[in-house]
Amino acid sequence: MKKLVLALAVGVLFVGLTGAAWAQDNGIRDSLYITCPDSFQYTDPPWDVRVSLLVTNDIPNPVIDSIAGMVILLCYRPTNPSANAHAEPAKNTTLVHPYPDLNASIFRHLPSMEDPQIRNWMMDYSEPGLGLEWDTRILDLTSGDNNLWLSLVPTGYQDQRFCGGRRVLTATMTVTLEDTTTLRIDTCFWPMGRTCFSRSDAVTYMPWHNGPLYVNVRRSVHGDANGDGTINIADVMYMVNYLYRNGPYPASFEAGDANCDGVHGILDVLILVNYLYKGGRPPGCI
Repeated sequence: MKKLVLALAVGVLFVGLTGAAWAQDNGIRDSLYITCPDSFQYTDPPWDVRVSLLVTNDIPNPVIDSIAGMVILLCYRPTNPSANAHAEPAKNTTLVHPYPDLNASIFRHLPSMEDPQIRNWMMDYSEPGLGLEWDTRILDLTSGDNNLWLSLVPTGYQDQRFCGGRRVLTATMTVTLEDTTTLRIDTCFWPMGRTCFSRSDAVTYMPWHNGPLYVNVRRSVHGDANGDGTINIADVMYMVNYLYRNGPYPASFEAGDANCDGVHGILDVLILVNYLYKGGRPPGCI
């Protein structure tokens, strides 16, 4: 019986994908956000770059309007062919609790130095062990070059609809690059369909999204606080503003950590000053 429900649920989404009519959401149309936090790299390539998908759901009527399924199609295109952008299946699994590969599951929590509270809603549903995670989780990385196709549908009677909120972390893909490049990330259309969300009353619609997203992935160094590719007095001023004048966060955690001790503080400023004006050691790890 559950297999029949699964087939029907997936069928509803595919009808929406291939049909000529597209409905609008009754409330504020839900949104898909694409982010990429890994524009600065500090090791030799290849580099693993995270592409996170976040969804905002307005749910004015949770019984009807909560997202009951989604199909997301993304294309990622490097401007530098030698970057050889690709998403490896081993680094993009759909495993959840109790046996997830926390470094490879697309549903992993995503703590960072800037915000340790970024949690993935699918893994949150799965971790109590009650079977509340959506049990249709299909990720296809083989349908075309630099494409990915993700389908999520709740098909069991215990499954939850999509939780409402602002920018809920839905999935985090890993794209591997072998050189510096500008990476263009956007939703796209394939012969199999296009990105869509589905409501519990089988209405299918296209979400708003913030693509295309252009990410300049490049190698950087500790001490390049403003991320402009050079270390100079501007980085000293940037750190002073950040530490003591409520200025913006450094280009990345590592960029602001000039002495590589794992914290941001006055020692990072002193390392930069000594290096620039007193012949001191360069920023970075000893």
